[in-house]
Parts: sequence; C-alpha cells; structure tokens
Amino acid sequence: FFAKSHVLAADQMVASLAPDDRVAIATYTKAPESVIDFTTNKAEARQALRGMNFLAGFGELNLFASVALSVDVLSEIPGKKTIVLLSTGVDTSLDVNWNSLLPKLQTADVRIVAVSLSGDIRKPAKKRRLTAEEQAARAALRAGFAEGDRSLRELSQTTGGRVYFVRSEKDFAKTYAQIADLLRHE
Repeated sequence: FFAKSHVLAADQMVASLAPDDRVAIATYTKAPESVIDFTTNKAEARQALRGMNFLAGFGELNLFASVALSVDVLSEIPGKKTIVLLSTGVDTSLDVNWNSLLPKLQTADVRIVAVSLSGDIRKPAKKRRLTAEEQAARAALRAGFAEGDRSLRELSQTTGGRVYFVRSEKDFAKTYAQIADLLRHE
C-alpha cells in the first residue's frame, strides 16, 4: 500500500527532472546497493523505481552506515549532488557513531533531502481498548519513530537539505514535486 504510493510519486519526481540531470537509484539494508548507476535516461531510472521491492530487508536497516558510504562515493564526483533519501529514519545498526558521521556530512559536497516513509505506518489502528502489552508496544513504536524523525532532521540539516514528513498518500506527489523543483533550480 504505502510503498506503491511512494514509488508512483517518486516516479513523477524523476520524470520532472531536467534532461541533463543524472540520476542513480540505490536501496539499503545492511549497506547501500545500487539498483541503477548514474544515468540521464529518466525512462530507465523510472523503470528501476517501479521494479523496487520495499518489503524486502526490513529486518536490518543500517541507515547511518549506508548514508556514510553513499556520501563517500558521491564526494568523488564533481559538482552538486543531492541524495533524496526515502526512509523512516530508523537505524538498526548496533554501532551508530554520529560523532564520525556528522563531520563527514558537513564537509562533503552532498545535500540530503529526506522524505519520511513512516506517516502511513504511524496511523493508529481502529479505536478500541488496548491491552497493556499493546499500549507498551505502541509507545515503543512511537519512541522509535520519534528517534527516526530526529535522525532524518539531523541528516538533512547537517547537509543543508530538508526533511519532509508526509502524512497521507495524497501529499506524496506534492512533496516530490517540491523536491524536483528544488533540484531543477540549482
């Protein structure tokens, strides 16, 4: 449900980029994995987006290590670069080291524009009386998403980017249109 909406909206963002803009698409679980290397062929990039499976690999999400590696790779490429990060912000890494990641982000010529994918997931279930266990699980989930939100804000702000917290399916297209406009005008 939510993955399809994100892909369709991201597809429109890619389609609206300038003809000479280069696009690469990657996913991450333990580390970033290239789906398609840099190309100006937007049709090829859009096809790669449509073929992505967002349901695979949710057990391990090493966000910070993946971002650090991606920034290392992109810093070798001259010119302005932006990572459009579609993520909940949740990182399951055991050894997250913000103190080493933040200076790297501050000195790299890479901006991160993040789109939170947790809006659809956060919607509470139908109203009914919850057991104590369910209340505890919901509180833990809220705390995890709050930490994820903080992470996305920090990653974006540190690089001069922006974070979008999309709360409903209809807002995806508007958000991605704003991102495409931002990228087109730089």
